[in-house]
Amino acid sequence: MPPIDGFYLENLVLSDLLVWRDAQLRRPSIMHWRTTTQDEVDFVVEQPDGALLAIECKNAERPSLHDARGLQLFLREYPAAIGGIVLHSGTETRWIADRVLSVPWWRVM
Repeated sequence: MPPIDGFYLENLVLSDLLVWRDAQLRRPSIMHWRTTTQDEVDFVVEQPDGALLAIECKNAERPSLHDARGLQLFLREYPAAIGGIVLHSGTETRWIADRVLSVPWWRVM
């Protein structure tokens, strides 16, 4: 099987998020976040109670702090958010910034 990366990884994550969302009794919203300066987060999940979780997809074996830039900006703008997750193609789960966890995509999908 060829590696899953870039556009395909984002679409795989979105497909799984939509299936998960549709199975919930109280459906969360799944959105994209972008600033006027084009900083962005791939997905923001908003629970019906207002809880926010930001998700970024990166084709990287070991995401860096640079890969979490959009998440950090989002978390500064929404300090009450639960946190952020970088889904990546590697094997390691680790904290890469305050409130930002990197997790292999295949462990949560």
